[in-house]
Amino acid sequence: FSLSDLNRYGRGMVHRLDRGTSGCMVWAKTDPSHALLVSQFFLRQVNKTYLALVQWSPHLESGRGTIDMNIEGKPAQSSYLLVERFGDLAALVQVHIHQGRNHQVRLHCARQLQSPVLLDPNYGGTAFLWKIPAESDQLLKLLRRLHRNKCFFLHASSITFEDTANLDRCVEVQAPLPSWWNDTIKELRALG
Repeated sequence: FSLSDLNRYGRGMVHRLDRGTSGCMVWAKTDPSHALLVSQFFLRQVNKTYLALVQWSPHLESGRGTIDMNIEGKPAQSSYLLVERFGDLAALVQVHIHQGRNHQVRLHCARQLQSPVLLDPNYGGTAFLWKIPAESDQLLKLLRRLHRNKCFFLHASSITFEDTANLDRCVEVQAPLPSWWNDTIKELRALG
């Protein structure tokens, strides 16, 4: 199949992910749909939801909240919901971003919630490796392997946008969690 060549270097890519992040990406097949999608992203009409496995912090106690912190001098707002807590070690949070700034979820979790994304090499997520109890050999082996492979626990779980063929409809794209996420969550639950 062919992709839009509106941007010949992007090969139809409308939404990308940081290296190490898993989940939904958006490509356009035609130039007109590419232009419509890019405008929706630019006008902040796209809903983006992420899952993040983060280091536990008392800032997550409330279970939900809004983060309002500028990134590179531009407004950036995120809403978060605590999905599951793994003792005092980690937490699974759902984050809905309202803007889409570079590294927004990663920065908001690390700086505002003081809960860096696990294994995030840029914002303190590797310090988590030193907090794992010695008896958690399986979890430690798994996380060290993921760290070597430059994986971290941020997942673009869903993106919702207007259908470019019928603007009265919305399209929701969802991505299941990778198996290594499920393996890690299983190990974290076993510690509980």
